[in-house]
Amino acid sequence: MIGFGDIAPEPANLLSSVSMLLYFAIGNIVIQAMLICICYHIQRVHLVLLKMYLYKLHCYAIKKINEARGTE
Repeated sequence: MIGFGDIAPEPANLLSSVSMLLYFAIGNIVIQAMLICICYHIQRVHLVLLKMYLYKLHCYAIKKINEARGTE
């Protein structure tokens, strides 16, 4: 997790091993939460844009149908 294996952590005792384990575990949890948040926001933006596009398409289709019938 540090570099590409060039530097490997070498704990001196059990306390430093446990502290490294907690540090890496909490780091992974934070990164995963951030990625889930980003994915959620991308999904929301995609759905909002798609909804706006479909609404505009619907309004355009209704307008063309009414023009073809000769009504407003």
